Amino acid sequence: MIFWLTGCLILNACQNNDSGKATTTNSADSTQTGITAPVEFADSSFNTIGDKALSDFAKGDFDAFISVYTDDTHLVLANGDSVSGKSNILKYWKTTMTGVDSIRFSKPIYLPI
Repeated sequence: MIFWLTGCLILNACQNNDSGKATTTNSADSTQTGITAPVEFADSSFNTIGDKALSDFAKGDFDAFISVYTDDTHLVLANGDSVSGKSNILKYWKTTMTGVDSIRFSKPIYLPI
């Protein structure tokens, strides 16, 4: 009985309670060209740091890439493994990328965290 009641409450909470509000458009909306202004969340100088890091990584210059890391850095990989320490991360990238001919990054997106 408790599960049934909980399910009903969840379904009721998920309903879209739009009370038939008509959407109106004004003349300013109808004349837009679809171009949106850029939004800035953080100082754009961080983008330069990211661009340089990606460029160094793509060139295989892992010493320059790792220069922005601190000595107590902890890298968590997608498969659940992790690498700790700047020197260990450098060793990991050099070992992992052995035999890779080229890397190319297209349209990088920088998010502040």
